[in-house]
Amino acid sequence: MTGEAGPELIMPMSPSKASRSWQLLTKAVNQINGGAATVGTDNSDVLAEMNAKFDRLLAMFAQLLGLSADQITAIQNSGMDMPTMYKKMAKDQRLHDMQAF
Repeated sequence: MTGEAGPELIMPMSPSKASRSWQLLTKAVNQINGGAATVGTDNSDVLAEMNAKFDRLLAMFAQLLGLSADQITAIQNSGMDMPTMYKKMAKDQRLHDMQAF
């Protein structure tokens, strides 16, 4: 492109003229790339790499959630009895009240 845009290269911005906008955009990309590449290039390698990274991320997240579930199960099975805990808290409170008197 020489810096002078003819009337056919002005990008229509109206949504009703979207198809013409795409035609002009494709033409501009082809001119910039010397006709070597088109707008719809093959990105299968990039997509495969991104899928692999996403799978690794999901595996790590699943492992993190698994550890959390194991921790919750351990806490629930630790034998923590609420009535016993309340009795201990009451005993501690009475001891504190007696020392503060």
